[in-house]
Amino acid sequence: PLMKLFPPIVTGTVVCLIGLTLIPVSIDWAAGGSGAADYGSLANVSIAMIVMMVTLLLNRYGKGILSSASILIGMVVGYIVCIPFGIVDFSSISQANFIAIPQIFQYGVTFDLKALITFLPAYFVTAIETVGCLKAIGEVSDVDMNDKRVGSGVLADGVGSILGGAFGAFPNTSFSQNVGLIPLTKVASKHVAIMAGILLVILGLFPQFAALINSIPQPVLGGVGIVMFGSVAAAGIKTLSSVEINDRNLLIIATSIGLGLGVTFRPDFISQLPETLQMIFSSGISTGTIVALVLNIILRENKEENHIEESNINKELECEAV
Repeated sequence: PLMKLFPPIVTGTVVCLIGLTLIPVSIDWAAGGSGAADYGSLANVSIAMIVMMVTLLLNRYGKGILSSASILIGMVVGYIVCIPFGIVDFSSISQANFIAIPQIFQYGVTFDLKALITFLPAYFVTAIETVGCLKAIGEVSDVDMNDKRVGSGVLADGVGSILGGAFGAFPNTSFSQNVGLIPLTKVASKHVAIMAGILLVILGLFPQFAALINSIPQPVLGGVGIVMFGSVAAAGIKTLSSVEINDRNLLIIATSIGLGLGVTFRPDFISQLPETLQMIFSSGISTGTIVALVLNIILRENKEENHIEESNINKELECEAV
């Protein structure tokens, strides 16, 4: 039933907002990581640009697997470049165990009503963000994300979170950043995703591999992140280009993106709100999505305006035909 509230005007705005709110994250990565002592140093920015150029050139001019694996190759090149500069920290790899078996219900199972009430708003927000991510995947994959598929995706998040808790890990949710992988790799096959999941489960038994991934320097992630997140924003713009930009729709887009980016760039804006509301609106994606949903319901379509727009379009078509 919720999917009736997600017409193209809302999904396009949400997808665009996902990309726009993540771009500052990629810039922080490219500069060395937020709060880093060498933030914005020439070395960090240069490494990020090298990774970005390798990724772009391989993706555009590479053939076959070179093009599909452009992001991975770009990150490997960046990782190797970082080693002589002493940016890579290998200590965590040597300290990690070679293999580790997860312990089921390691921390036991308790029911706490206060914790449940506290987490409800957070899960409400993640559900909205998951819907936005799933719609974004549909846009960049040219796949119709119908109600059943979106519902299955949200359900998968819930089942995954249950399994995560059982194995002593955290709950999980969709990761907006990964949407940008699809337009760059041109790979959207569910079979590939399933195989990747199986590989990750196996590799999860080897802590040293996790330590290796964690040792990837921030500038390397920033180099590919800028392109990935920009691709997501571009997919949202593509969706919005198919929407009639009348006064009503323009207000929805402008207000949603304005508040979404505002909360992202200036989180103190909501610092005086009650804690529950802060949890709901702490994410620019959830803020923009909620605003778009509400405005789409409140701001009714103007039939007279639509009639005028249709008349103008018909006149333009007649002129072109003549």
